[in-house]
Amino acid sequence: MSHLNDLVATYRVKSKTEREKGTYFEELIRTYFRHEPRFADLYSDVWLYGD
Repeated sequence: MSHLNDLVATYRVKSKTEREKGTYFEELIRTYFRHEPRFADLYSDVWLYGD
């Protein structure tokens, strides 16, 4: 299993609600967009749904 699959599986186990799962996923994707070289220069801000 990949590291991403392990991380998402951890989110599923630790989350108490579906919303919490979504929040964990949003934060993961925001971090990816901010630090992945292919995307970091394309986006000046990455907002979460609640923002």
